[in-house]
Amino acid sequence: MAASVGCSSARGDCVVFKSPDGRIRVWDVLTARLTQEYTPSSHLSSGPSALCWCTVRHAKAHVATRSKRGKKLRLEESGTTTDSTRFIAIGTVSGSVTLYDVTRGTVRTELTGEHSDEVTCVTFNQSNNRLFTSSKDSYVVEWDWSTGSAKAKWQADKSSVTVVTLSDDGSALLTAGRSIKLWNPETQKLVRKFVGHATSVTSLRFLSLSGGDHHGDKYFLSTAENDRHVNVWRVAEQARSKHALVSFLLPDQPINIDVAVSTDGQLHLAAVTSTGMLYTFTHRLNGGGFTKPITPSRTIQVVTIETPVTPLPILHVKYTENGLTAAYGSILKPAFEIIPNDTETTVCLIRHDPSVAPITTQVSDDKVKTASTNHDEVTNLAPGHMTPARPSLVGSAAASEGRKRKEVDIGERMNSMTLATAVATGGVGAGLPTADSLTVLLTQGLQSEDSDMINKVFHVSHDQLITNTIRRLPPALIPNIINALSLKLHTHPQGGVVCVKWLKAVLAGHMTHLINQPELLISLNKLYELMSARVQSFAKLSKLGGKLELMMSQISQQSSVGDGGGGQVVDDTPVQVYRGDNSSDESLDDMIYSQSESDNDWEELGSDRSSVTAAAAEDVDMSSDGEPSATNNNTGQDSGDSEGEV
Repeated sequence: MAASVGCSSARGDCVVFKSPDGRIRVWDVLTARLTQEYTPSSHLSSGPSALCWCTVRHAKAHVATRSKRGKKLRLEESGTTTDSTRFIAIGTVSGSVTLYDVTRGTVRTELTGEHSDEVTCVTFNQSNNRLFTSSKDSYVVEWDWSTGSAKAKWQADKSSVTVVTLSDDGSALLTAGRSIKLWNPETQKLVRKFVGHATSVTSLRFLSLSGGDHHGDKYFLSTAENDRHVNVWRVAEQARSKHALVSFLLPDQPINIDVAVSTDGQLHLAAVTSTGMLYTFTHRLNGGGFTKPITPSRTIQVVTIETPVTPLPILHVKYTENGLTAAYGSILKPAFEIIPNDTETTVCLIRHDPSVAPITTQVSDDKVKTASTNHDEVTNLAPGHMTPARPSLVGSAAASEGRKRKEVDIGERMNSMTLATAVATGGVGAGLPTADSLTVLLTQGLQSEDSDMINKVFHVSHDQLITNTIRRLPPALIPNIINALSLKLHTHPQGGVVCVKWLKAVLAGHMTHLINQPELLISLNKLYELMSARVQSFAKLSKLGGKLELMMSQISQQSSVGDGGGGQVVDDTPVQVYRGDNSSDESLDDMIYSQSESDNDWEELGSDRSSVTAAAAEDVDMSSDGEPSATNNNTGQDSGDSEGEV
């Protein structure tokens, strides 16, 4: 199976899923229990890309045993009995293949050195114990799984090879990228090429039919990326048709298919789509082609019994001796069920969500031990830093003790912790509770959905206390605390500073658990959208604040310059303004430019201009009251029009 999240054993009693963090989990279908979990050493950097369940069958060896008297040996032959070794072939992104022994729970061997790119598909034929792999480097490799060496290697395509599969008798090998190719696995020669998909092929499945008109003809099924059809092809060389023999039409792209053939020759096909729906088909292959696609005969869906009703996606299907077995829910906690075979065309199964089902642990009575307690030496510790309470007594002593003192309820205990004082001071004081007390209160509040208790705990703003409390919180309550923080941020935005501290501690302390909880994406997306909306106007407000600060600084600077630095106003009115009449200016210009251009004229002009300048300087004097007066020397008369003005 290529690019799938899981695979099943040949008998269908075990199902293997790969989690998003690269862990391999083996589930028992009958009990729905996790039997094994394998974490590769490089599951984060080089995670699994392909899975294949392998069952190696071999005959028992002759066993020599000695009789009780030790006189003669006796050989025991197994006859037709066989031993089987079950392991999982795990293809990785780096190009290696890991063989994990399910029986022993250890890694059997590593197949390396042949693929230079990601392994896209692994296939194993249990009838002849042959293992093949395909890769994005366009090569197909046949491995000797017992020694870890390659037996054959050839280039199957010019680009990536996405799928490889071997027939049950080992006489035909199929590879696919954009096109499907039929190979002779012994000689590695191309036999035939099939063209029918516009995108990359995602799965191939051989189908052998016997009896009737088939005479052991081989067929195979194929699916492609972003293609809603499941095509059936005929392998026989005389069937040179360019089109598929039969095409099954689905509403969405199939992600997992399985096929079975009944005794009467009926073909039963089960396909799981990307939306989590299961569709089944029933058809009889008679060798002739069909131009019209075949539609599903049954539609099966699983929903939750809890409200609100939500669909449970179907993850994997497998035809077994008992019928069609389906795995639904989450790959971290799946549930398994045999789909009933009835005549209804649409089936809706109402089931409990396995991811939120309560975990029950059965403990035998012989393993439960009751410790003897001396009440005189026992001290009951109350939450926070309260005064220790005396232990409860038995019988009449307990009744008399109850009349003397009143039992402290949870509300009084919370008030005694003085959380409000801790929030006001913001530090670790005598009234600040411990992390253990906060963990107990937070756990009780989340389990009972007591908003008052949760809000009082969320009032604590001390960073180290928040971190220690979150570390002690059980991982099962992480979704509850995220939902509570999201609700508080939506309803009480004024307390967002403290809520962000709690949310940061949750993300930092339980990141591994959050990665394995895909159902938390809805809550986290709501928080992300809320925070994005909060900070959306931050850039504009920052620009506006910067502009206002610049304007205020300029106003302040102008005020300081106007004050002269000492608080006195400086008068910028001119002290003296000299205004001359136009006639005098014109006469002066005429006198200057009416002279000749010769050197002598230039000298006379220079002397005249000097005398004019000197005379003008002598005629300007100050009056007795400080007012200046001006006299026009060019005319030899007082200029009544030209005055000095203050």
